[in-house]
Amino acid sequence: MTIFEKPLNHRSMTAKKLLQPKRKAELQNLLQGFGRETVRKEVISVVMELRKVPLKEAQNIKTIFPAEVKEILNRFDYEIEA
Repeated sequence: MTIFEKPLNHRSMTAKKLLQPKRKAELQNLLQGFGRETVRKEVISVVMELRKVPLKEAQNIKTIFPAEVKEILNRFDYEIEA
């Protein structure tokens, strides 16, 4: 279930480039139409779910793995071109 709408500056990227490990800041810039705090909270939530780590540890993680990037982009309905 997605509760967010696409940002006005919505861009699509190729899957190969998009689904690489990313820093939290890169995802915040990519999804800047949603607000930094909203993106940060979703990133932490996804990291907690997929890595099964506590909140404190998820907040300290800087690099987001490709599977996590994909899940985050899906939650924000970001288009991924093949």
